[in-house]
Amino acid sequence: ANTIILLFLFISTAVFLLLSWVSSGITSGIFLALTGLSFSGVFPGLLALTSLILPERLKGSALGVLSMLGGLGGVILAYITTSIAQRVGLYSGFLVILAIAAFAAIFFMVHFNKFFKMELALKNTYKPEGRAAV
Repeated sequence: ANTIILLFLFISTAVFLLLSWVSSGITSGIFLALTGLSFSGVFPGLLALTSLILPERLKGSALGVLSMLGGLGGVILAYITTSIAQRVGLYSGFLVILAIAAFAAIFFMVHFNKFFKMELALKNTYKPEGRAAV
């Protein structure tokens, strides 16, 4: 299910960020690379989940808004991180990213059951219209 994959991705992103923060050198670089790999699946997973659980009349608008907010979130996150890093220090700027990733993982965990039940209910009612040619 998409919700299980997303839960894994959110948690692994936060954990890899934490591990990259507490480690140093090449180990930190490896954990940052793993963070990028886990985070690269979050947005497509959210798009897939959104297109699955929303009714047909809302899908296009919801996917457009989600895409727009994804772009704005990237800009705002970069702005907040650099502003804090300039004022307080680079160490604190990195903590902002870690805190936001942890918040996203916790937020998704809190709402996991609702998303999972909606996804399962819709997958159980989906019946393919035809059979694929073999």
